[in-house]
Amino acid sequence: MRVAPKLILITAAILFLASALYPPWVGTRQSQGKQQVVYVRMYAPVYAPPEARESTRPRLVERSAAGHRYRYEIIEYGVALDFGRLALEWLAIGATAALALLIAVKGAPAPGLPGKTDGAKQ
Repeated sequence: MRVAPKLILITAAILFLASALYPPWVGTRQSQGKQQVVYVRMYAPVYAPPEARESTRPRLVERSAAGHRYRYEIIEYGVALDFGRLALEWLAIGATAALALLIAVKGAPAPGLPGKTDGAKQ
C-alpha cells in the first residue's frame, strides 16, 4: 500500500495544529521575585488554560533573635506554557513526518521505470 506524500503532510499539519491548540502547561510559583516551575500540569486548550493553585497564606521566612520582628513572604501561584515539551512534540511530529515522506518517496518507483508494484507479477 502506497501512502501519498500529500496525506503525510496533511496529517503532520493537523498534528501541529492540535498540539498548538492543546499545549502542555506547568504550574509556577513566584516568591521573592523568582519564578520557579513547581509542578507539571496536564494539557489544556490555549483559549482556556488550567487554573492556578490558590495563593497560600503568608509564610514565615525569618524571625529575629528577640522574637519581635518577623518577615513573611507571600507565594503567588500561576500557570505557564511548557515550551520545552511543546518544542519536543513539534520536533517529534516533524521528524516522524520527514521519515514517513522519505519512506514514501524512496519506496515508490519512479514513473516509467520498472519497480515494485502492489503484489502483482510483472
